[in-house]
Amino acid sequence: MKIQALALVFLASISCLPAPAQRYAIDWYKVSGGGGTSTNGQYLVRGTAGQPDASGAMTRGRYAVIGGFWRPVSNVLPIEATPVLTWTSPAPITYGMALGPGQLNATANVPGAFAYTPAAGAILGAGTSSLSVIFTPNDLVDYSWATDTVSLVVQPAALTVTAASTNRLYGQPNTAFQGTIAGVVNGDDITATYSCSATTNSPAGTYAIVPGLNDPAGRQTNYTVNLVDGTLTVEQAPVTIVWNEPAPVAYGTALSAIQLDAMATVPGTYAYQPPAGAQLNPGANTLFVTFTPADPVDYTGATDSVSLVVTAPTQNTGETDEPLLPRWAAAGLAAGLAVGGAGFLARRRTQAG
Repeated sequence: MKIQALALVFLASISCLPAPAQRYAIDWYKVSGGGGTSTNGQYLVRGTAGQPDASGAMTRGRYAVIGGFWRPVSNVLPIEATPVLTWTSPAPITYGMALGPGQLNATANVPGAFAYTPAAGAILGAGTSSLSVIFTPNDLVDYSWATDTVSLVVQPAALTVTAASTNRLYGQPNTAFQGTIAGVVNGDDITATYSCSATTNSPAGTYAIVPGLNDPAGRQTNYTVNLVDGTLTVEQAPVTIVWNEPAPVAYGTALSAIQLDAMATVPGTYAYQPPAGAQLNPGANTLFVTFTPADPVDYTGATDSVSLVVTAPTQNTGETDEPLLPRWAAAGLAAGLAVGGAGFLARRRTQAG
């Protein structure tokens, strides 16, 4: 009983203190301006439970107070309204498109400023990315900051590499292959490479020219890559025939390897026309050759021709010349003339008598 009586006396004594010394255990209050007391960096919360107020050193707004007694200012916490943000996940975009109003388009129910991460102009990699925003209201007394997050799908860009077709002769080295690359965006350091299995000694035929990518920064994951092969055509190599015009021959000389001596740059067979053993007429004659390579896959056939002069027989006109008739023929002719002449003279005498 004595303790209870002492407690009532203590409470009665507190209620008699002047207004600045009054203390209330309130959970929150709204600043209404006016004076107040501050001592050594502390604020005295005073007033009535129905209409509390605070030191004039405090900013107007809503505050939470712990216990309502003397407290450091760090224990006097503002309670502000949270703005309502509206931000719908944007439609997918393609890699290489910069962020802009189509994606960074959050709205709030009060005026303020929006700060986006990533910022406008950023280019995101292919895949699903998060966009976030911090909203700062113009009225920081009654409203707090607000944040929001949405997802954005970035689709891969199309990238096509097409190898250019080309050709070369059998036995020749490959030249540098070429092609086109289309669809690189964002300044990505992606270039094309081209390769082929054909070597210098690969048989005549067709071979694939295969494109590839040189991607030192690892950016091709942002693309849907389409590689289009080209074709290397290895053509048959032509054959060169060396055949010098032969020296003239006398009439009646049979053709031989002396005249039919064409030589090709690769092994093979030769077919001449006229053939070996033929005797040509006097004058200029044309000799032909058809060459068939031993490797008809990699080499073409070849033809060539030369001119051969055949001289006419020689006729003798001087004493030293060969007589037109052999001796036996001349003697026979003389005997014939002698016999014929004697008969002729006998007939003439008979007619005269």
